[in-house]
Amino acid sequence: YTRDTRDPGNWTGGAVGAGTVRGTKFGISAAAFPQLDIAALDLGQARDIYRRRYWDAVRAALMPPALGLEHLGAVSFDKGCYPGQEIAARLHYRGGNKRHLVTLAGAADRITTLMHTHPDALLALSAQQSQDLHVLGVLNGNSAAVDAFAPLIQSRHAG
Repeated sequence: YTRDTRDPGNWTGGAVGAGTVRGTKFGISAAAFPQLDIAALDLGQARDIYRRRYWDAVRAALMPPALGLEHLGAVSFDKGCYPGQEIAARLHYRGGNKRHLVTLAGAADRITTLMHTHPDALLALSAQQSQDLHVLGVLNGNSAAVDAFAPLIQSRHAG
């Protein structure tokens, strides 16, 4: 936590002398969040802010490293540099990515019940209903409920 009056980020108005000095904590400043009690901010609240403001805002769960697209050959590890190469390589070689692009098929009530009961297990991207419900989504392999979705997997697009 810092409350340096010379730092414009510590002021609620975003400039030295503008507003009130509330400080900066966990990289979250009074200038960006003028209504927030920065001094009382805890790590969990900071994580929520970063997730909401940055991760969710850019739909980071849908970026190639998070989808496991390297398993489809959509990422090459023997080419030159490209943005995100280090992250994709780290996920690949350390086996850290547990999310996979899948298509689920089954009774609509069964799939929707599983999705509501285990919201951390599947991020649905699209759905179509004919006789069965077909859902294209990202299955989170770290979820305790991943086995409940396994019988519904029609095809696994990555992983």
